[in-house]
Amino acid sequence: SCYCRKMTYIIIKTIVLFYMFLFNAYNRIPYGKLIIGGICVFFMTLLPAFQYGVGTDYFSYQNIYNNANELDTFYQNKEYLFYGYMRLYQLTGWGFKGFIALTALLQSLLVFVIVFQLWKNYGYSLVLVFFLFWVVTNLFHTQMNIIRASFSIYLFAISILYKFRGKLLLSFILMVAALGFHRSALIGFCFLVIPDKMYFFACKHAFKIYVLTFLLFLFSYLQQIIYYIVQNLFPYYSHYLSSFDESSVSIMNVLTKMYWIPFNLLFLILLRLKVFVIKDNERKLIGMWALTVNVYLLMLSFDFISRVNYYFVIFYIIPIIYVIKYTVKNRYFVCLYLSLLYCFIPYLLKVILFPIAEFYYKSYLF
Repeated sequence: SCYCRKMTYIIIKTIVLFYMFLFNAYNRIPYGKLIIGGICVFFMTLLPAFQYGVGTDYFSYQNIYNNANELDTFYQNKEYLFYGYMRLYQLTGWGFKGFIALTALLQSLLVFVIVFQLWKNYGYSLVLVFFLFWVVTNLFHTQMNIIRASFSIYLFAISILYKFRGKLLLSFILMVAALGFHRSALIGFCFLVIPDKMYFFACKHAFKIYVLTFLLFLFSYLQQIIYYIVQNLFPYYSHYLSSFDESSVSIMNVLTKMYWIPFNLLFLILLRLKVFVIKDNERKLIGMWALTVNVYLLMLSFDFISRVNYYFVIFYIIPIIYVIKYTVKNRYFVCLYLSLLYCFIPYLLKVILFPIAEFYYKSYLF
């Protein structure tokens, strides 16, 4: 039925959430991590693996898979890793559906690595990180549409997490890999070369940076700078600048991201009150969030920013984690439940009441 189809996302992700809880509880037993982690990845893989025509790019990738000339354009664009990945898979002869299934598995592994890193090396709650990744970032949905970019987004996130832990060589290799899937990942190198002192500074002055970037990006004072950056560093996006039509900008796309402002402001207030005990790698992560949190406002002036901003939505969960952590520590359970409900309601609306594009699940199984 239509209702059951709408519930598919919620049912499967709730199962993953349950196994994340088990992973957290039983990861110390022999093979516990491997077995329960494998089950988590399995269930994360199910929906994207069996999708059919979800979003807008499914049939575009099908055409690329079946058309050698189309695929060759990615080699010419120097997106060598995506080109090699698809060419290598084609040697198996398992067809396009198998390609989608393998892609789903690999991307689910990358998501698990992100969640695992934030739990083990940054001290965040495993269950909470997965829940927020699921309902706040919506990347589980967009990965079924923008396949190449999703590889880059996940690799970029892992690269940044390793950078903040001082694993610079591995971080650089992952960023190069991200670039090999999608050239827009070039923006990631900007954050890779920023010295740690800048992230510490951004964390220390997070409130001022938040207000400043909000005002600058909202009123487009940086328009000429953006034009210069795009035309010189990302020329393949330059056609968006010339063809941009203000009427084509989705105000709703911006408003859905402004929805998280209450969490952002509450987190910034708590940060200034110094109620958190924060390690150095956490400070860098908060600095990263402060520098990128308001980039979405540039969508009001530049349509292509909607694609660039995907690299930063993962960090939207950072302030929410700290706010919820504060409510738990101080036993403000009513605030905790209201916060979780506040996070879940927009997701519920997207998949139950207004399921469009990648939020409307379709599968060749039913």
